[in-house]
Amino acid sequence: MLELLGNVNHFIYPRIDNKRTRRLYLRGISAGIGDGQWCTIRRGFAMKKKILVIDDEYDIRLQLVKFLELNGFASLTAESGAQGIEMARKELPDVIVCDILMPEISGYEVCNTLRNHPDTAMIPFIFLTAIDSREDTRKGMNLGADDYITKPFDFKDLLQSIHIRLEKRAQLEQHYRDKLKALQDIFGYAMPPQLRSSLSTIIAFSEKITNFNLLTATAEPLDFQRVGKVINRTAWDLLKLIDNYQYYAFLEWLRLIPKK
Repeated sequence: MLELLGNVNHFIYPRIDNKRTRRLYLRGISAGIGDGQWCTIRRGFAMKKKILVIDDEYDIRLQLVKFLELNGFASLTAESGAQGIEMARKELPDVIVCDILMPEISGYEVCNTLRNHPDTAMIPFIFLTAIDSREDTRKGMNLGADDYITKPFDFKDLLQSIHIRLEKRAQLEQHYRDKLKALQDIFGYAMPPQLRSSLSTIIAFSEKITNFNLLTATAEPLDFQRVGKVINRTAWDLLKLIDNYQYYAFLEWLRLIPKK
């Protein structure tokens, strides 16, 4: 948990200053430090999960900010769909909570836009709206929303939904780490012997060329044509080996991508 060294109601995003001081800062909004000022927090505390709230109603944003911070989250707010899209791409929050009925860009459009951008496609997305119909719920879920909570709502329901999304995302990230580790193990065990053999051949024959002056005095002159052919063939074999493994890694990566 982060301990703020200023009177901060909520903050926008973290940064770390130069390597000498290694102090952590939060871009904050509060009566005490003003919009956009920097306030410090004590180094060594774990970073909070960031929740982006997109809603055109100020009172709702304020209530959600207070609730989220009381429950240990960092809150980001956007008062329009356009601002929400921009902030989501810039800040990459852990969860997005979004209203549907907003001027100019609706929550549906926000969800669709973010789901079609590679950087934000996998961020958990929760609709929080006064619209309560089966058709609208289905529309939101078809766009890729993870949950649909209707107003008036119980804060406990929202908190539970956020925790569930975070847990699922953590499990997915762990799954990717495990798969990547397995793939790295495959490369680690399978590639070195073949690479070592090919590289050893190239090194051996290149040393013959390097030491040509010493070999000219011997009874067995250096056959440049034969050496060149061996180096060329070995290099091509090595290139094919690398290409095959890269292709295998690409296919494995495609297989691991979740289908939504």
